[in-house]
Amino acid sequence: MGFLEYKLSGNGKLGGNPERTPERKPARGAGLYNGRYVTLPQPTPEPVNKEQYYRFLDYDPDNGPGDVGNYLSNDGDPEDAVDEAEETARRLVPGRGYDDAQDAVRHALGSYLLVKKYGVRRAKEITDGHERASFPLGYIGLDDDNDQSELQDLYNNRVGRDAAGNLKNKGRNPEDVIMELFREGKLQSVPFALRR
Repeated sequence: MGFLEYKLSGNGKLGGNPERTPERKPARGAGLYNGRYVTLPQPTPEPVNKEQYYRFLDYDPDNGPGDVGNYLSNDGDPEDAVDEAEETARRLVPGRGYDDAQDAVRHALGSYLLVKKYGVRRAKEITDGHERASFPLGYIGLDDDNDQSELQDLYNNRVGRDAAGNLKNKGRNPEDVIMELFREGKLQSVPFALRR
């Protein structure tokens, strides 16, 4: 039995840092690639189960601080990483910047930079908080606060965190790492379709 089959068989335990909250396994049979901590489902245009993905990504939309809580923390302002990610994504990938490939790159790169600045746990808190309440870091006036877009952002945030923690990326330019993932099709470049 290979590594991926073992991870999905239910016989193995999730790997990773024991201090982290374990993220859940995807449904059996999903397309996969190996992320830093556990195996992730491949990006897909096919409908997915929102609740299953929330569990897998260890995300609770109703529990935790939003952006204001991030600003009130004592560990600095995450906006510099967010701004750098936005400017870089705009330069490298054409698009509107939300619900598209540029949005995917921005989220993955932003998460990557936040991990380098704060560590995995805090980066996840910041990005999850942003998805719960998109003020003041969010695009005010854009109607991108829907479950499909939120799930796309959460997924790409996770890919960015995994890439930042992957030792093979140590010393590499973050822009190069994320664009490599983008070219390999490992970012969700459109909002997820949800099963009804």
